[in-house]
Amino acid sequence: FITVETTPLKIAFRNNLTTLIDKYNSSVNLEDKKIALVPIINFLTKYKTYNTNGYQSIAKDVLRSFFEKQFSQSNPDFDISSLTDIKDYFKTITPELVPFLLFLFIRAFYETDANNSYTPTPEMFVKNGKGECDDIAVFSYAIFKEVGIKSYVVDMRFNDKYLPTYPWHRATIFQWPVSGKWSGIDNNCLLLNKRTSFERVVLDFNNNPCFNQYGH
Repeated sequence: FITVETTPLKIAFRNNLTTLIDKYNSSVNLEDKKIALVPIINFLTKYKTYNTNGYQSIAKDVLRSFFEKQFSQSNPDFDISSLTDIKDYFKTITPELVPFLLFLFIRAFYETDANNSYTPTPEMFVKNGKGECDDIAVFSYAIFKEVGIKSYVVDMRFNDKYLPTYPWHRATIFQWPVSGKWSGIDNNCLLLNKRTSFERVVLDFNNNPCFNQYGH
């Protein structure tokens, strides 16, 4: 699909996101690429109206274009509904970049759907193209496992400050390949704080304002 922006703010949103991605594409070494990815993550997670006023659709357009160019280079027959093809793509990525690109990949191709009643599997998730926190957690775990990044799917309970309707949550906590520190990823956020303990990441999720912005 193609989204047509009708307001200056939405036009600026697309242009700014495109500029950030162009900076990543023009980066040559690993450190420059990591530095370029951080503002993309921050840019996407700062919009409080991201889901309701069309920003999500604009971001999907831009991100899908970015990934489709990469797919065409690595596998011209890439199938977005094939878990094997997705795993093969991420195996071409330097492991230190995988958490960043996995978060952007999820934001590009999958919809949030809290109405599914099946037991989540990565295969079912990519086939349906939608899911909720548990679907994305098992999918993220499968990708991390494929590329050799240590990770766990974690069920956690929240205080009711951010999630009065959803007192539980499922996310994937992973270990950065180089530093050995821990962070987390879910259907709303990539936690950029690198913690020395697994437990500290759970606390980060519990106090994460992203839930206030996007819901469960």
